[in-house]
Amino acid sequence: MQNEFNIGASDMQNLAQLLVHNGLGLKAGQQLVASAPFEAMPLIRAVAIEAYKVGCSLVTSMLADDAMNIIRAKWTHEEYLSADNIWLTEAYAKAYEGGAARLAITGCNPNLYKNLDQSRIRAISKSQIKSRQIVSPYSSKSIINWTVAPYPFKDWATAIWPDVSAYDAQTQLWSLLRSAYRLDEVDPLQAWKNHNNQLYKKASQLNRMRFEKLHFRGPGTDLSVGLADQHNWHGGKTIAQNGCVGNTNLPTEEIFTCPHALKVNGHVTSTRPLVFGGQKIDGIYAVFENGVATTLKSINGQSIAPLETLLSADDGARRLGEVALVPHSSHISRMNQVFFNTLLDENSSCHIAFGQAYSKTLNASYELSEKALLECGANYSSVHFDWMIGSEKLDINGIVDGAEIALFRSGEWTL
Repeated sequence: MQNEFNIGASDMQNLAQLLVHNGLGLKAGQQLVASAPFEAMPLIRAVAIEAYKVGCSLVTSMLADDAMNIIRAKWTHEEYLSADNIWLTEAYAKAYEGGAARLAITGCNPNLYKNLDQSRIRAISKSQIKSRQIVSPYSSKSIINWTVAPYPFKDWATAIWPDVSAYDAQTQLWSLLRSAYRLDEVDPLQAWKNHNNQLYKKASQLNRMRFEKLHFRGPGTDLSVGLADQHNWHGGKTIAQNGCVGNTNLPTEEIFTCPHALKVNGHVTSTRPLVFGGQKIDGIYAVFENGVATTLKSINGQSIAPLETLLSADDGARRLGEVALVPHSSHISRMNQVFFNTLLDENSSCHIAFGQAYSKTLNASYELSEKALLECGANYSSVHFDWMIGSEKLDINGIVDGAEIALFRSGEWTL
């Protein structure tokens, strides 16, 4: 009988502590809504123990299931593909409005919808737009403390390494995730404190330089990204509006800020596969004019229909809401592994994101009205989708008062 993969008890406890203390920064009396596929429920249970130890008043676990998504895509009657469960989304919103924190455990199969009718997948994706519009502000505006983190799911691991056993694939994936989480350090929490401090220092350095725009040059890329008025670089931990301090993504290696939604021009080519809607898309190429992606295609001739559906969600979906800098020598990049998972792949590469800007990337953002945010150049959308553009061949200049200052050469910081 084939061995079943399990994360060891010590690692499970250390990861749970990391998510509660370093990721969420939970405070006494706060509730937690934790969502994960069934396979990751042992981690959710370990998180619940740590959450209750710090005084969490209630942990509510929500089950996600890829198999149910496939069943719906295959068997739902055509006229019901647009059905939604807004009632559940509104329940989430009510919990967050009441102060609950959010934890999402991710790691879906990148080939999930590969052999399914893509017109049905697009219809289902459209049905989910309204739900995203309801709940996305709680994270994009840092109203609540929230964390997204990966787990070594079997289908994900075997998609990365299809030629080995599921046990060996999961073991290999966990070995990499364990290192990415810095659980191989003597004191993981202290290691993250040190790492967060380094990210904060680099963000502070960029904030002092007050660049007006960034210029990206590399194979298939010549892109000018204007930065929003009052933009603010972030790296490491974030202070939510409720006062909790934590990492919204674990792991994280990025320094990021807010691009100006109207001031992006040029062309750019992705350097890592994108995974969206259960599909892998290689070689995305985009042309931007005055902030809008006027051309979007795969240079390999693949269909990008699921991505086009996402970017038709609203007027801001084809504009940028984030630009992030990650050196090619980052901890995750040195693993030399494409994960087919945005959370990990974006932390091995510079990246940009279509859609919603994060309010925290503007100074005094919590006090600014939505109109004022837009006037600063911050993009507004119901979607947020990252894609990777960095490599060892990427150069980046920062431009201020007409002067160009080298930030990256051959994928590495020059500052």
